[in-house]
Amino acid sequence: MSRPARNLSVAAERAGVEVRNPRWITARYGEKFTSEGAVVCQGLSSASPVQQAITEIQEHFGASFGGLKQCKLYPANDSSPTLRSLWHSCTTSLPTLYSSTQCWTVRMPSARELVLDALVRIGSKQIQSDSEEDFRINYQGEINDSLNPGMALAQLIDPDPCRPVFLTGLRLATIESCVFRCPYDLCAVVEPEEECNVQVNMTPKFSFIDLHIDYGADGLSTVIGDCRKIWLLYPPTANNLTAMKTVDCQRAKLVRIMHRLEGGVVASMTASHAIHIPAGCIHATFTLQGGFLVAKDFTTSESLAAIASYLLHGLDQALSSTARDVCYGWFERCLDVCLSSGKLDVALQAWVRLQNLLAAWAASHRQWRVSVLRLWEHHLHDEIVHDCPCGTEERAMTLSRHMFVTHLSFLLSPSQLRRMK
Repeated sequence: MSRPARNLSVAAERAGVEVRNPRWITARYGEKFTSEGAVVCQGLSSASPVQQAITEIQEHFGASFGGLKQCKLYPANDSSPTLRSLWHSCTTSLPTLYSSTQCWTVRMPSARELVLDALVRIGSKQIQSDSEEDFRINYQGEINDSLNPGMALAQLIDPDPCRPVFLTGLRLATIESCVFRCPYDLCAVVEPEEECNVQVNMTPKFSFIDLHIDYGADGLSTVIGDCRKIWLLYPPTANNLTAMKTVDCQRAKLVRIMHRLEGGVVASMTASHAIHIPAGCIHATFTLQGGFLVAKDFTTSESLAAIASYLLHGLDQALSSTARDVCYGWFERCLDVCLSSGKLDVALQAWVRLQNLLAAWAASHRQWRVSVLRLWEHHLHDEIVHDCPCGTEERAMTLSRHMFVTHLSFLLSPSQLRRMK
């Protein structure tokens, strides 16, 4: 099935996950950790890795981020039971760093090659195109396609701390030829399915991408050349998604809700590493040294629950109509992978939770309705013995019939409904 690409910059849904030196993974003498592995930044006699990162953020991006020092944050690749349990309760895994050398099938591209590609791409940009295939110009964190995109290239050489301009959603030929893919080691944690939508962000120093969620897809990102970034990543718990909803359509999301978020992980990244961003992960990125970020999407058999929570909290409602189409396309994709992997219980839970929202969407999106109906028809049959999570099925009725009569009826045509009765 052909899937639409998505521009990761649309309506605050920007691609991005970035990391730095993995020295944070191992505690050194003098660092103070809680019994659960968290680093509390205030009052340390010697700076912990998390405190060092927050200090760098303040130095480059201002005192408004000083409140992070009072937040409970964990270093990258922390494996404490409490943190691991929190992330696994709502998404596929913890954010994890991998060697970027595993991610390039042919070779790792150079920053010089990407600059040349970007020059060609900038020269061919359609004026104020609404296509998800086209890149976006971001000025001080907001999309502004009226600006000269060459400004981002100029700022790679001469950064502007007050008026940073960066590009998101670039499709560059060199990245295609080098083949960016999920590393083999990731398969020990999750099995990547349907890898797609490789994009590049050109981010000069001082670029900041505020808290956002990439629709619910899993992601993999790395940086090229001397680029250096710090990531803040939070699990899509009900608490965190509720906090995100309160700042929908507002700027300065991280500053507004940092003290309400739980399970935050800090990761620092250079070109030697790639990072897996779990489905539904809330994240923000700070660029300390300008360069290119490469990102791609994929899904897993465990991703459906995360995108279901994203939709359930109404975080798609502020997106453009085109972006919402892509978002519900991702739900369909995750449902397909989930059912094909034999995770019927996960699929049923997600569908029943979202039934009313899905019915409203299906009413005005015929092709989506037909495609999703085909998925259920392929995977549901009368021989399946399984309880429905709604708990209302009749004892004499098969799961298949119960689902089509009770939870899938809005996908059916009038004639199909009559045959069900």
